[in-house]
Amino acid sequence: NDSKKSTNMTAIKTPSFSFDLEQIKSATDGSKLIATSVKEVRRIMVSWDVNKCAVFQSRTRAFRTDEDWTLFFVSCGAFVDDDISKSEIDLKKVLDHCYNLAFHMPSSPTARSRISPTLRNGLISDALCI
Repeated sequence: NDSKKSTNMTAIKTPSFSFDLEQIKSATDGSKLIATSVKEVRRIMVSWDVNKCAVFQSRTRAFRTDEDWTLFFVSCGAFVDDDISKSEIDLKKVLDHCYNLAFHMPSSPTARSRISPTLRNGLISDALCI
């Protein structure tokens, strides 16, 4: 009977920014979405859905050390102070950056850039280019 057969299909859950934000609030006091160390941020990130996203994992696979992750956090402006050795880390900025890294789409090219160089170099007048 086909109705009794089990399937090995695994449901794929799309990451949810609001769910991950709630994870931050539950890991902190809820009013300040701040971590005090790179290790703390990494510990909190483990619970985030975006951390399980294949695209995010592939783009952060090379991050092996605290220094690698520190550079990642610097790149998203997550350090509250310029002195990163003493600074707190804004978890919402880290989360924003993680979702941007996982789901950002590049800008669409302009119509002019999609036209072949031959056509742009005078075979078609600029008036015909959209």
